[in-house]
Amino acid sequence: MERQLFSLVYQWLVLVGRTHPRGRRRFSDTVIVAVLVWAVLHDRPIFWACQQINWPGDRPWLLQFPSPATMSRRLRTYGIHLLLEQLASFLRDQFPKHLLKIVDAKPLPVGGATKDRDARRGYAINGFAKGYKIHALFDAGGILEAWRLEPMNRGESLVGAQLLREHPGAGYVVADSNYDTRRFYQAAGRAGWQAIVRPKYPHAQSRYRLAQNPFRARGLELAANPLWPLGQVASFGQDLLELRDIVERRFAAWTNFGGGLAPLPNWVRTPHRVVVWIHAKIILAMARDIKLNRNLAA
Repeated sequence: MERQLFSLVYQWLVLVGRTHPRGRRRFSDTVIVAVLVWAVLHDRPIFWACQQINWPGDRPWLLQFPSPATMSRRLRTYGIHLLLEQLASFLRDQFPKHLLKIVDAKPLPVGGATKDRDARRGYAINGFAKGYKIHALFDAGGILEAWRLEPMNRGESLVGAQLLREHPGAGYVVADSNYDTRRFYQAAGRAGWQAIVRPKYPHAQSRYRLAQNPFRARGLELAANPLWPLGQVASFGQDLLELRDIVERRFAAWTNFGGGLAPLPNWVRTPHRVVVWIHAKIILAMARDIKLNRNLAA
């Protein structure tokens, strides 16, 4: 299964990587990303993927392998990050788009004794932990459209507002009560989205009646259900809020296959290493979705 998935990713990687000239470098950006993906797929350090013995003997992909020092240097360059984003964008375009988006965050805790100075202590799930968070903007179809890596202590509503400002559109965006802030509603409205957030406090519509912006007023109105006493069990906004668990299922699916997003291994520390590791994991997850959908269609 791992070899089939890598073959699929490598096929797209070569196609997208044609826009990256090799120049005088010994190894192209395509080779560097391929070695990265092979290591990430098997949850092994980069130097493991630089050894020929850890690749199939009849491999049709690479004939020469970069050194760990070359990988460490090249993985910090703009060209590699650009190629990773181009490949992810190519895979996202294989899926349909919807008018509903979902914002959420996934904590990536590390050990408390870590020497990583960029890892911060913040709120995780049912408590505090040290590490990072993936702040994600999902399409209602389950595809990750945008994401940011931030320390654990960065506020979810703050980073969520930044994501929406960077990705304007038209439609609805739903989120949990951590995003029930004026800043998030304002950023969503100015970017063309109507935010519908699960209210943090009961009777929020009357609580925020004074001094609130129109985007928040409309969001609270959609999330409320004034006809509940008359027997209507849900409203349009509440139906959309119920779809927020798409994110929970997608985060779970990322971890439920070989090569998926397991907890960060102890060799993946500092933001520049964590970013390329997570980016490769996301690419593998989208490639797996495409492969499964093709098999189902067949």
